[in-house]
Amino acid sequence: MANYAVLHAQTERRIELLLTQLGGALAETECAEVTQFLRAGEYGLALDTLASILVEEQKPVAVGILTEIESLAESMGLLDGRFMQTLRTWYDRQSKQRDAAY
Repeated sequence: MANYAVLHAQTERRIELLLTQLGGALAETECAEVTQFLRAGEYGLALDTLASILVEEQKPVAVGILTEIESLAESMGLLDGRFMQTLRTWYDRQSKQRDAAY
């Protein structure tokens, strides 16, 4: 039997770490919005919100960030969610822009 309290704490910590890794790329209000969902135990909404902010505000997404978000989404059963498809599309567009700049 899974220990859900431990799984939830690990998920929350991983999302908090993503916020830390994104550092100055996110505004305080954006971090607060994601954190509000975390504190309410709404981890799926927190991850969806984070991905939406990255796309809508055209934030840079490094491959490590994308990989961790995908890993979290997979562990939460959200990998096929629309927000993940949108984030992948945004990441691919950024990659093409970076490649074109070189």
